[in-house]
This record gives sequence, structure tokens and C-alpha cells, in this order.
Amino acid sequence: MIPRFAVARLASLAAAALVIQTAMPAAGQPMPSSTVARVVTGTAPAGLQTTADAPARPIVYRQNPRGTPGTRIIGQTRGTGTVPLLTTLAPFDTGETTLAQPTLYWFVSRPVNAMVEVTIVEEATQKTVLEVTTEGPVEPGIWAFPLGVHRIALVPDVEYRWSVALVRDQNRRSLDLFASGTILRVNLPPHLTAQLNKVGPSDMPYFLASAGLWYDALTMLSVQIANNPRDRTLREIRASLLEQVGLSEAAAFDRVL
Repeated sequence: MIPRFAVARLASLAAAALVIQTAMPAAGQPMPSSTVARVVTGTAPAGLQTTADAPARPIVYRQNPRGTPGTRIIGQTRGTGTVPLLTTLAPFDTGETTLAQPTLYWFVSRPVNAMVEVTIVEEATQKTVLEVTTEGPVEPGIWAFPLGVHRIALVPDVEYRWSVALVRDQNRRSLDLFASGTILRVNLPPHLTAQLNKVGPSDMPYFLASAGLWYDALTMLSVQIANNPRDRTLREIRASLLEQVGLSEAAAFDRVL
């Protein structure tokens, strides 16, 4: 059992992510911010101070072996490479979270005139627990899908596959761009619970990544970036985290903003 202070500290991740992401839809996007929000934009809100660049401290993600290797599926490009790259921001293998309602992130490299379909399925039973479709178009960047908005909770020790489909023609679903990853809700190991309440906000992504909690580390970094959109150090840290699991295109996007 996780101590109450640890539960509250981890739950604050989800709450912070939900508040920020639902308040930051991309300019001009018809997709409702209550469903999905673009969380990386090229400009900071008016009046927001730009944080000075500082050397990025290396972040290390340590994957916890679960015996389910190679679960991530990346949207394949076709032809000459003019088709956008779509990928879930998930590790190669099943990523972990301590949160009942984590935020899921995905990336698209180019603008797409398509609807967005997000689906969550239990891997073992193939039971669909959530399927949401929103209108497009979609701008390039990193997007967030907070589960708290949809009032579903992940069950501990149940592996889920979550997927994003960009539906360009409802009558020709073979033209969909599709990507997926897997997620598992776990309890924080006992030896880490005592450390959690001593970790400051700036160190939290490092703590979570080293504990193998991919989705929690990514959420914390994304929340910090949303609060400081022009902080290139934070973006470099997230880019480094993404590169460690082969998400080089999304990492490059972070570095050019």
C-alpha cells in the first residue's frame, strides 16, 4: 500500500496536467480542449517571462522489464515521405504509471486534415474501455489526452493498449494514420515512497524516470514546459527523454521551438 502522502503527491501530477492541458488548446483549433489539447506551441502567453537557458542535467529513464517487449507501434509513412509521422509518446515496451488517470501524449510531424480517434483497450481481454473521436484538422506538435476529463480510471496491474488514429477519410479507413503504445498502472515500490515527499519539483522528472515511471516523468516535464514554454532547458530535458526510447522526431520538434 502506498502511504497517503505519496498518493496525494502523485495525484497532484494528474491534477496539474489536467488543469494546464485543458486550458491550452492550440490557437484556431476546432478540437475541444476538454478532449484533447496541443501542449507545445511556438509562442508563450502574453506577459509570461522567458526562462534563461541553462545546461540541461542528464535525465535517465530506466525501463522496468515486464516481459512485453516491442509493444509500441508507430504510424508508417508511405511513398516519398510526404505523409506525416504519427507516434504515441510511449517507450518501446510497456510504460508504467502510478496514476489512475494519467495523461497520454502523442506527436504528429505535419499538419493533417483528419479527425482524431483515441482508443484504450485492455490487452488481455481486448475490451474497449474508451473510444473518443474529435474533429480536425490537426497541427504538428505534441498533443495531450488527459484521462481525467473522461472519468475513466486505469486498474492496477492491467495492461492497456492506447492508440491514436488520424482518420483522413471515413469511407477509406485504410488511409488512416495509426500509432499505439501500452501502459500499466503500478504501485510505487516501497523503497521509493519515503523518498517521494523529499523530491522537489525540478528534480521530480528525474526521480520518476529513474524509477521507470515513463508516463509520470513525461507528464511532469510537460507540465513544467506548459508553465514555462520558452524554457529551452526543460525542452532539452524532454527531448533527451524522448530520444532514449527512439522518439527522435518528437525530440527534434522540442529542440526547434
